[in-house]
Amino acid sequence: MEIPTKSLKRKGSEFLPTTTGYNRDFNKRFENWDYQDHTNHSGNLLESSIQKSTSYRDKYLRDYFNGFKIYHFHDTGFNSPMKQFARLHDNEFLREDGSNLAAFLYFLQKKKESSFQMIEATIRSIAPFFKSFDLTPNRLNEDTIELKWIEEGSDMYLNAHNLSDGTLRMICLTTLLLQPDLPKTIILDEPELGLHPVAINKLAGLLKKAAEKGSQIIVSTQSVGLIDNFEPEDIIVTDRENQQSVFKRLSTEELKDWLDEYSLGELWNKNIIGGRP
Repeated sequence: MEIPTKSLKRKGSEFLPTTTGYNRDFNKRFENWDYQDHTNHSGNLLESSIQKSTSYRDKYLRDYFNGFKIYHFHDTGFNSPMKQFARLHDNEFLREDGSNLAAFLYFLQKKKESSFQMIEATIRSIAPFFKSFDLTPNRLNEDTIELKWIEEGSDMYLNAHNLSDGTLRMICLTTLLLQPDLPKTIILDEPELGLHPVAINKLAGLLKKAAEKGSQIIVSTQSVGLIDNFEPEDIIVTDRENQQSVFKRLSTEELKDWLDEYSLGELWNKNIIGGRP
């Protein structure tokens, strides 16, 4: 893996910038070499070679990177994958676009009842009209299933098309974060999209709960309300400087005088912590 660094290599009496490379042999030290000539170093490899390598370290890295799951529940239109029939047995894990949401919830209902009940209770806490899911295989094709639900005080037929965009996204997020076997690394892009402020606060609690179980949660957000639920050390601000992205972790110590009077979200709005266009 080729990683630009600020390390230096001696050449005569001069020090020249160099690159540090990934060495697949963990018994050897990392090597430095001139950027133009690094492909001639047999001990160091470009990251693309990791895909097929049989070395111990490369296998570890493949497993590690495969544990990264990037979830996008943004598509809630009429043809959204979440609103279509899913294959009943596609339930090993929740897919990144939520396309097997009904099948995965059905599995939890049958095999992980406590997690399923917790998901239903969480949805009821932000959508009081929601009574429960109504998950059964399609009577005309028992190999498929759709997301059906029951409204309090109603016997109408209701499916995912009868949910608001925010409620459907919250069902996906709740299912993802309350499942019993969490992915090792969860990456969420603007999960607050379309959520009510109360649901955003609930989402923050779910994110913390999932992190406490040992899952690494990485969230990109533009929500002041979501930011206000976390400590400065939880936040990394991204700015564009000199045609590159610069990342800075916030510090309670550095912001303590400001935080006596303002919330993190207010400091963001005032451009005190950066992260503004």
